[in-house]
Amino acid sequence: MNDRRTRTPTNRPDPIEAPPRRTWDIGEIRALGATTDLLTAGEILGISRNSTYRLARSGAFPVPVIHVGKQYRVAVAGLLVLLQLDAQTPLVEPADAAGLNALDAADPGPAPKRSDTPTT
Repeated sequence: MNDRRTRTPTNRPDPIEAPPRRTWDIGEIRALGATTDLLTAGEILGISRNSTYRLARSGAFPVPVIHVGKQYRVAVAGLLVLLQLDAQTPLVEPADAAGLNALDAADPGPAPKRSDTPTT
């Protein structure tokens, strides 16, 4: 008789699922210090490991990358600015009580048109 198996066994293990992505809050990002490694910066931005390294090598990473020897470092301040979480950069521009920006309120509007006809 033929002892060869002709079918795939049905007791295969389930495929490995990728772990859920971590969500970073502003306190955790600020607690990283002055710089962080490239993979952490990529994780904060939601970029995969391979894409993070590819972007860094090509100079297209969305935050300036510091290349020291064989290491890549990223300034945390650059991440905060990119994500608009910097303390000096408000997320929403404040408005006055009338709903106008202070710069708009100071703008007198367009200058009146000059007539080409001279007045005597």
